[in-house]
Amino acid sequence: STATLGQYAPGSTFKVVSALALLRSGLTPDGELSCPDGITVDGRRFDNFPDYPADARGEVPLRTAFAHSCNTAFIGARDEAPQDAVVDAAGSLGLLPTEPLGFASFLGAVPSESDGTDHAATMIGQGRVLASPLGMAVVAASVDAAGMLRVGPESAGARPGPICYGRGGTEPTITDANLILGRLNPDRLLGVDNAIVVPVNKVVEIDTTGADVIHSWAMPQMGVKMDAVPGRINKTWFKATQIGTFYGECSELCGARHAFMPIEVHVVSEADYAAWLDGAKKKFAAIDPDTRVAAK
Repeated sequence: STATLGQYAPGSTFKVVSALALLRSGLTPDGELSCPDGITVDGRRFDNFPDYPADARGEVPLRTAFAHSCNTAFIGARDEAPQDAVVDAAGSLGLLPTEPLGFASFLGAVPSESDGTDHAATMIGQGRVLASPLGMAVVAASVDAAGMLRVGPESAGARPGPICYGRGGTEPTITDANLILGRLNPDRLLGVDNAIVVPVNKVVEIDTTGADVIHSWAMPQMGVKMDAVPGRINKTWFKATQIGTFYGECSELCGARHAFMPIEVHVVSEADYAAWLDGAKKKFAAIDPDTRVAAK
């Protein structure tokens, strides 16, 4: 299975590991990094992705560099996270297993020795860094579990203690790591301008369609994944039984901006939903006074 045995460059998803290494070095989520258009290391130039947002360039906090996936900021901070620190961070997040998992698998590999352009590439998940989809799923689960998620035949259901932090007298907490990874970070690329609001314990019908290419409306915690296809309407439903905020993303590779198509659902009480609906009818039905419409 490519999910358990595939070996791929993890790219920017590896910034979860690099961010942890930087936090352990003493940098805070609000600590400033430089995010230029490009950076050259030993004659090799590294750039950010095309159309990188202008307001996220220059001197920015680590949380912003992470949220917008600034390659140059992470590479520029490489001296704060030497290769051994990156390897330690990868191990802490479960990417480098220390024991067999009980089935044929590959999680990840990070070179123990690296410098120059190779270390620069490591910071952004390129070069000789490898990971499988399973490996990066373990990294994500480790962050959510506030510690390393141990996987294997003898550890099913195990809930580990917190990651061991601390270097040079500085002890960032796991809360800091979760903060920069977006748990309480308003810059995380999962928030939207107009969130979906639904009442708790009610069946909600979802109609999906595409305006340009095929997308997919995916909300894992609701058990929903439905393709949005131009020219047709697909229907599905969910029933949320817990009040809270839930996130999803487009799960169909739909183009260059695929990574920037989040979904945000607020599940609220019936009373709060009624209050929201009353305001929404006015907000979304209003016509901007400067908008001119055609008359019959």
